[in-house]
Amino acid sequence: MIKYVTYIFAIALLFSGCSTDTPKSGEVMQIVKLRTSLSDEEFLKIAHEREPGFAANPAIIQKYYIKLDEPGYYGGVYIWESAEALQEFKQSE
Repeated sequence: MIKYVTYIFAIALLFSGCSTDTPKSGEVMQIVKLRTSLSDEEFLKIAHEREPGFAANPAIIQKYYIKLDEPGYYGGVYIWESAEALQEFKQSE
């Protein structure tokens, strides 16, 4: 089972590794924290299986998976083209 919490922030600054371009007005950062009983290998397998779906969504500018220090905890950082795009995605799941 995967449990998660979502935090949403408007992008006001450039973040290293994201882009060398000036952020477009309306871009949004979503940070997700996950807790799961899956092993690292099982979690990564699912993440890789979901990758084509995220890659096919033009509203996602960047997506990162993060392994946190605490066992069973992971995170995700998404950069969306707009808050509206994020809301559309959330309603589609």
